[in-house]
Amino acid sequence: MKTIIYTSLFSIGLFFMPNFILAQTDLCGNVTTNTTLALVGSPYSLSCDYIVDEGVTLTIEAGVEIDFPNYSRDIIINGTLNAQGTSAMPIRFYGSGQYNGGSLAFNKTSSGSIIAHARLDSLGTFSLSAYDVAMYIDSTTVDVSNTTFNNNIVDVRASASSVSGFNNTNSLNNIQILNNSLYTSASWPDADADGFYYQLLGDVIVPENTTLSIAPNVAVNFPYYDRDIIVNGTLDAQ
Repeated sequence: MKTIIYTSLFSIGLFFMPNFILAQTDLCGNVTTNTTLALVGSPYSLSCDYIVDEGVTLTIEAGVEIDFPNYSRDIIINGTLNAQGTSAMPIRFYGSGQYNGGSLAFNKTSSGSIIAHARLDSLGTFSLSAYDVAMYIDSTTVDVSNTTFNNNIVDVRASASSVSGFNNTNSLNNIQILNNSLYTSASWPDADADGFYYQLLGDVIVPENTTLSIAPNVAVNFPYYDRDIIVNGTLDAQ
């Protein structure tokens, strides 16, 4: 009798198990109005590029997971991203494909974006295109804190003026700096208290009347003899 009762309860558990499996929500196309990706819809998956238009805010709730199933699938921010998780419920951006996922990319029209308590896992691919890294930042700034970068081809690639929003509560390996001039005075902060480095992809030019400030405990890697920091303005590296 005990065996029969146990088997019946087990069967009931199996019967109801599908009720606890969350359905996947696909993301694709342009976000033209302020939008929130709610936890109730998670996990999300990119079926094509997901593009936040200029002047539009995409908010991602704590605990949300977004799958980049292919290296050609990107989230492209032309407006604003507000992705603030918590230590207990981080937001996760991850690639599930054989060759990693795509990129979280911020273009120059983007402003006011915040990423906090997040994970970027298995993103980026082997190429030299703009969106082949976990996070790409072009001529704008993004506030990034308490965020972990793991198993990415490259963690961050950014314009020389675009990394001042990084906080030293992050965990990452390196930030690649694009070959360009500062468009305004800028700082290269300590973006990971446990150690990381900035890597020059080409010459970085500090124009007249601008200042590049490099924080204490920061390493800058010149990987080839033709990579220079050319200072026509001011360098503050103390």
